[in-house]
Amino acid sequence: MKLKSDTMFLIAIFIFFTLAVTLFSYYEYRQNKIELYHQIDEKLLASANGASLVLPPDFHSRAVEPSSIAKTEDDSNIDRLSRFAKWQKVVYIYTMIQKNGKIYFTASSATDEERKSGINLTRYFDSYDGASDELKNVFRTQKKQFAEYTDKWGTFRSVFIPMKSQEGALYVVGADIKIDTIKQTLNEKAINLLLHLAVAIMLTLPFFIWRLWHLWQLNSRLSENNDVLGQEVEEGEKKLNQHYIELQAILDATKESIFLLDKDGIILTINSTAATRMHKEPSELLGRCVYNFFPLN
Repeated sequence: MKLKSDTMFLIAIFIFFTLAVTLFSYYEYRQNKIELYHQIDEKLLASANGASLVLPPDFHSRAVEPSSIAKTEDDSNIDRLSRFAKWQKVVYIYTMIQKNGKIYFTASSATDEERKSGINLTRYFDSYDGASDELKNVFRTQKKQFAEYTDKWGTFRSVFIPMKSQEGALYVVGADIKIDTIKQTLNEKAINLLLHLAVAIMLTLPFFIWRLWHLWQLNSRLSENNDVLGQEVEEGEKKLNQHYIELQAILDATKESIFLLDKDGIILTINSTAATRMHKEPSELLGRCVYNFFPLN
């Protein structure tokens, strides 16, 4: 029983260890996710806040009508914001205004592919028909907001920061990072944690296997010893029975009445001569008190 309990205890320790390492890895993954989102949000904030410094100082005072900004200046702004977005390692940085209930881009970065092909290239005063509710809410409340949404450019985590021009006109600066990039980073961290988990289990598993093998070997030896002991006990019982039969034969051969009693007078052995004189069979007398047949009074 002790050996079985030791084995179960060892298995329980291994299960507990595996669960503990798994829970710790999950906790680490959660912490990594929180830290990653914190870093991403800080990068988005820095990118959005820097956009106003990249664009001309009076740009948002002038960018109020479709004809206010020439194409050459728009091209220059696209180039500036695109290089800044690359440097910040974000996908897009852009500015927007709201006019007559509609949202318009006033400046935006672009990817190399968009600038080369012209497809999905955002230019000055292009309307943002797919604006998210979070963005609309920023124009309404004039409070900064993070959001995750999907539009024709992709699926992003973004920040929208309300700002005002020198004349007090409201505009919003946005910065985007693709959700796929975040998921890829998280997956890489998750794989790294899983590798550490696997290594931890693989390093400890040989010890548990060795310990279980040791207990199995001990159990095998104990089983063999028990088998040998059982055989010895069985042989001893056979010898005792044989000695009893021989002793009984010797007792039955004598003409004297012979009893073997314990301290309470219980008949342990009786020969046939004594049983015959008592008009009983020996089996009827064994285990009974002799004083029932020979009262003391």
